[in-house]
Amino acid sequence: MGYRSEVAYVINFSSKEKRDDYINVVLATGDTGLINALKDCDVPFDGDACCINFYANDVKWYDSYEDVKAHTKLYSWAVELYPEDCGYRFICIGEEEGDIENDSDGEGDWIPDDDFYTYTSMEVPFNPQYDKFDLDKYLLTTKEEA
Repeated sequence: MGYRSEVAYVINFSSKEKRDDYINVVLATGDTGLINALKDCDVPFDGDACCINFYANDVKWYDSYEDVKAHTKLYSWAVELYPEDCGYRFICIGEEEGDIENDSDGEGDWIPDDDFYTYTSMEVPFNPQYDKFDLDKYLLTTKEEA
């Protein structure tokens, strides 16, 4: 099965034109790994969003994997090419407690911040929506049984 992660990144651009220019640069490389990484992304064309989004859950995310290298290049290369007009945030949550990788780069105004973050949660071996223990009912029931 292997170690699994939840992974996301957002690449923000100063304008749709800059984002679309970057997409065209990626396509012009002919690099199938980089193009496949882009095809794994959400690129919203409606509204004002000027970003490229990626999310994957329950994936093997090892730095040595070619597809992971391609995704890393996709978000880091954007900042290299557009240092004044681009920023990214990358988050990877592993299976182990505290195994969180958080990376960002680029122009401060474009780094996704307020609406892209981690939070912790808990899994329990019982229904967490249980009815609270009714001590009076319990005492009455045990008294009747005695």
